Amino acid sequence: MKNKVKFLISVLLLLISVQLVFAQYGKISGRVVDRETKEPLPGASVVVQGTTLGAATDVNGNYVILNVPAGTYTVVASYVGYQTVTVSGVQVIAGLTRELNFELPSTAIELRAVEVVAERPLIEKSATNAIRVVTSADVEKLPVRDVNVYFALQAGVSLQYGRLYIRGSRSDEVGYMIEGASVTNILGAATGARGGAFAARDRYRALGGGLITTIPEALEEISVQAGGYSAEFGGANAGIVQQVFKSGRSKFSTSVQFETDNFGNYPGKKFLGTYSYGYSDIVVTLGGPLFTERIKFFLAGENNFIRDYIQHFFKGYNFGYLKDNGRRGGTKGDSALVAWNDANIPGGW
Repeated sequence: MKNKVKFLISVLLLLISVQLVFAQYGKISGRVVDRETKEPLPGASVVVQGTTLGAATDVNGNYVILNVPAGTYTVVASYVGYQTVTVSGVQVIAGLTRELNFELPSTAIELRAVEVVAERPLIEKSATNAIRVVTSADVEKLPVRDVNVYFALQAGVSLQYGRLYIRGSRSDEVGYMIEGASVTNILGAATGARGGAFAARDRYRALGGGLITTIPEALEEISVQAGGYSAEFGGANAGIVQQVFKSGRSKFSTSVQFETDNFGNYPGKKFLGTYSYGYSDIVVTLGGPLFTERIKFFLAGENNFIRDYIQHFFKGYNFGYLKDNGRRGGTKGDSALVAWNDANIPGGW
């Protein structure tokens, strides 16, 4: 029993260390001023709720909060003699700076606590290129399960035969990143999607793609950069596809999702007007604090099974009456009705 406990602790510490090494961060910066006079407020406190992150403003009222994991947060600004202002829905994108300014009203003016809901800016000022982001909230709303489809929904990106193309470039010119580490397959493979007819057929012919298949529920954000990216990225001429995992929060959360088409379906038989391909998928996630608010964890596991990876419809061929010319030992002039369908193949397609 003691050995099992030690093993579990070792695994958790390993997962935490991997998260610390590869976690992708953004930052929050801005200015805190008096609402009436617009004068800067030096020494004001700006805190990210639910975390240990925060900063104090300088003499000009400016502040910077570094190493903020990608996600959506609530930020609170406070100062002695002023009302506290809370801004919720602040989205932080990995590698970018979220600008967030505060105007604090004086306590001399009787007001209730000020709460503001942040809006996503139309233009990312800190981005030097065309970057498009899909957040975890967007992933939950999209009726698809393949991560590649999230990429293909962005402007300038197309998905053909299981391969991604950005702005008409070759598929092997796209770089794939997960938590800041390159997972581009330079030897050639499909893009790491869950099977599919072309992914299985072209597995050894396709160039480029990702080596790792990720779980959609484990992703905090997905970003596509179409050229013009900074020097930290390399080995890609067309664009960069980057995925960032979720991190633990201050409260425990768990989810279970199960999908299947195996309800009474058997090979070759219809059920509710359709056929079963033997598909089933179950995803379990768990996250929250680990003994203390300073250490958090997030785990996700998936079991995906598809009986038929090359899914297609086949009604068979009817060649009609074919005549025997007698050159192969048959009776010249003989004819027979020739048809080809699933019955000709042992086990069907």
